[in-house]
Amino acid sequence: MNEHRVTTKNEELKMALYIKTIRKVTKRKKSVDMYIGKIVIGDFTETIHIPINFWTIDEYKKQWAEGLARIETHDSSCLIASIQDPKIDPYLNWWALYKVGDTVYIHNNMFVDFTYEEHFGNTVITRENCYDFISPRETVTDDGEKISEWSIPLSDIKGI
Repeated sequence: MNEHRVTTKNEELKMALYIKTIRKVTKRKKSVDMYIGKIVIGDFTETIHIPINFWTIDEYKKQWAEGLARIETHDSSCLIASIQDPKIDPYLNWWALYKVGDTVYIHNNMFVDFTYEEHFGNTVITRENCYDFISPRETVTDDGEKISEWSIPLSDIKGI
């Protein structure tokens, strides 16, 4: 198994937050080479499909490490799980991180087609500029519905 990890704690400890690749997929989805990965937040786990036609797997891993390190010194950060070339197939899936005191709140956001264009405009998202587009944390929708979020102690992200 081809495994690469960006983790938040020592391997011997139970991790509160990590994101990793599991394996490269040989068959293609929409003719796009990709990796299968997962993000773990406490006892929550989600499989992610990581296309490598726009960003390389190394670019994702660098962004994950930068994103996890950034939340220690900033009030917000993100982990980009999937990104496509916006000129061909506008799509971005990220996990936004919000630091409030000693707690980090995590939201999953997907931007597709018009929602991508509405949020990012014509900007090509890079590891350097992705943080400029994180919206302020909201806990309820305009309709008063609670927004799904996870929380972990900030201390569980130290030691990257």
